[in-house]
Amino acid sequence: KADILIGTQMVTKGHEFKNATVVGIIAAELSLNTGDYKGTENTFQLITQAAGRAGRDKLPGKVFVQTYSPDNLSIVSAANQNYKEFFEKEIKIREMLQYPPFSNIVSIVMTSKNEEKLITNIKYLASIINYYNKKANLTILGPAPSIIDKINNEYRWSIIIKGKEESKINKFINYCIDKYKETAKSSDVYIQITLNPDSFV
Repeated sequence: KADILIGTQMVTKGHEFKNATVVGIIAAELSLNTGDYKGTENTFQLITQAAGRAGRDKLPGKVFVQTYSPDNLSIVSAANQNYKEFFEKEIKIREMLQYPPFSNIVSIVMTSKNEEKLITNIKYLASIINYYNKKANLTILGPAPSIIDKINNEYRWSIIIKGKEESKINKFINYCIDKYKETAKSSDVYIQITLNPDSFV
């Protein structure tokens, strides 16, 4: 019965609004700035899905996209509904930067309520990883504060590891974590390991 519906990204997830004829997407570039290699893909999906809410019945639809990045590939391709253009350009970028599906990425996030202890421990883990990486030929990024560096009074730091063979990278990380646990004495520092995470938050 409402004339105007205002919502978050949840509105894009397959809901059927037969009388919706106009969709406005505000700040379409926000999902580009998450620090995530999937940022452009997620932006393309969200714009495409949101646009799909308009004109689903007999009445035609219009879509307005507001953005500060009007030349961005994902925004332009989504506005033009050009799936092929987006895929062909995005897959080349993924290959050049060795992102999935051309490699595997592992996110190691350490958390603690004690920031000083957290930094000491993640730097120690990073030193172990870098020491044993001489033969592993993996790309190590970090340690650095996570994109969201504090949740529920717990500080968060991350290490990102890139490598081609999933079994090899898993074996390497498990070995390094075991070495870390043999000598680290901080019981209130926690480790979360994720293979090919959906985001680096």
